[in-house]
Amino acid sequence: MRGIAPLVVVLAAGWFVPATHAGGIPVKTLKELKAAAVYIKVEFIPANGKGKPIPATGSGFLIKVVDGVGYIATNSHVVSPLAGEILSSNPKILFHSGTPNELMVEGQIVARDPVRDLAVLKVVGVKDLPRPIAMDPDTEVGETMPVFAIGFPFGGDLALGKQNPAVTITKGTISSLRQDQHGQISLVQIDAEINSGNSGGPVVDEKGGLVGVSVSKIIKSRTVGFAIPIKPVHEMMQGKVNAVVFDTLWVVKDRAEVSVDAALLDPLAKVKDVIVYYRPAGDPKDLPKADQDGKFAPLKDATEVWLKTLRGRAQGRFTLNGTGAEKLSLAYQTSYVTAAGTKVYSPVNVAAIDYTKILYNDNLQRTDAVDAKSLPSRSFFHSMKAGKYYVVEMRADPKDLDPRVILRDPSGKALAEDDGAGGVFDAMVVFTPPTDGEYEIVATVLKGTGPFTLRIREDKGEPLGAKGFTATRTLQKSDPADPIRLVPAQPINVLLKKGKSYEIDCKSKDFDPHLRLENMAVYNIKSEDIGGNGHSTLFFTPFQDGIYKIVTTAFDANFGAFELSVKEVAAPKEYEVG
Repeated sequence: MRGIAPLVVVLAAGWFVPATHAGGIPVKTLKELKAAAVYIKVEFIPANGKGKPIPATGSGFLIKVVDGVGYIATNSHVVSPLAGEILSSNPKILFHSGTPNELMVEGQIVARDPVRDLAVLKVVGVKDLPRPIAMDPDTEVGETMPVFAIGFPFGGDLALGKQNPAVTITKGTISSLRQDQHGQISLVQIDAEINSGNSGGPVVDEKGGLVGVSVSKIIKSRTVGFAIPIKPVHEMMQGKVNAVVFDTLWVVKDRAEVSVDAALLDPLAKVKDVIVYYRPAGDPKDLPKADQDGKFAPLKDATEVWLKTLRGRAQGRFTLNGTGAEKLSLAYQTSYVTAAGTKVYSPVNVAAIDYTKILYNDNLQRTDAVDAKSLPSRSFFHSMKAGKYYVVEMRADPKDLDPRVILRDPSGKALAEDDGAGGVFDAMVVFTPPTDGEYEIVATVLKGTGPFTLRIREDKGEPLGAKGFTATRTLQKSDPADPIRLVPAQPINVLLKKGKSYEIDCKSKDFDPHLRLENMAVYNIKSEDIGGNGHSTLFFTPFQDGIYKIVTTAFDANFGAFELSVKEVAAPKEYEVG
């Protein structure tokens, strides 16, 4: 719980409210529900290591017990750091919080889905675990149905003295069932009061069965709250493929070796038989659509690749024939078998396979030809065209060598160089040839010898112009996942100049945007400086000319239109601290 002012609770003398039931829940069931609800404590620290620890709290509940191991459901945002923060340690789980039987144990995050704002934590070694809250995926819910929100609103502000807070149960009804574009229930709107600290707690019916997971509320209203419905919670516990990332490893004469890396949401470690199906994208109208139950048919005329699963990931590779184009669009789909033994086909998405990438794995030795500084070097020649941007990158293990790249024109004149300055253990050049021709790429070192990798690829970036750059785009649930945040993302490349200062801003009325910036070496340089309330801004001063990728994602679980703008601003003032 963050940003909640202390709450003063006054108990009138002589008042007594018996806690034997909650408007229809049997006493025995009520005790079991309270025992299953847990208080979660998390601590974050600034990513730069400076500043005080940042405490946060939330709610959760025991959803499953397998061989003495307990699984706790909560919201992803309860256990996820904000931009500029990192998790300092595993979350602390309190059973029977605020009672004489209180028990604190450490929980391990075993699954996290930022898109649906769900997470699962595992606890081990707890004797006599409470009875989990029952979850039936076939439970029917409807407007005016009585429900009860269970959790720890306002966190420690409702605690007595130095104790931890006791559980709170609030009665309400279902006000509305919010549906997505496929007609599936996306959010359950309830009029029970949900406050900060309730996040991740269960919403149950009069029989104690799960209806949803508390997630948010309308700030301007006390009684408009929302819960994640049962279906995504059930799917997460059964296991699923969360995000798929393709990468071109090498290209030889229009044949690309492509790697596939799928992140799994698999808290029980039971997902198996993960397969990726792919074929040229073609007309989007021919791609399978969800049926009335939200299920997808298999992708027709597709090639299948079986993936190997290990520690929450599924990985594989395949060889793909190109068509002479710089990038080839693939329609792809995954299938997998859940913990219940059910085979599931995912929605069909589209990925772009890069055919401009060339990769060399080589080794610099002391006996190699030397450059003017008597350092070992290797030369590679690459045909380049005027007006295009080429990214040349040399990587190595810093214990072996410090890379240095020099780019020369056909006459031998050095046109560009990057020795990896700025604390990054690689060398990279982003280059635009003045004329068509065969250019020499010299891979050398500042010191050391040993193995290295040289990558060459084409890329594009949007020029800023005199008034900067502005684009209106739409973030969709079907967009390829950001490999860092594992949520749908919209990347835009821009051309930035060394020493200039830029303001990058994103605004949306449909979702709360989050920005991050990476260079062409796919290093995450910076994340959101200022954010919240449909707005995200970061400030950046490049230490070299080049193409930079701005990645827009949703900090919440929503999607929709957004406007991204990049403009040059005055350099920030520097002050001497005495």
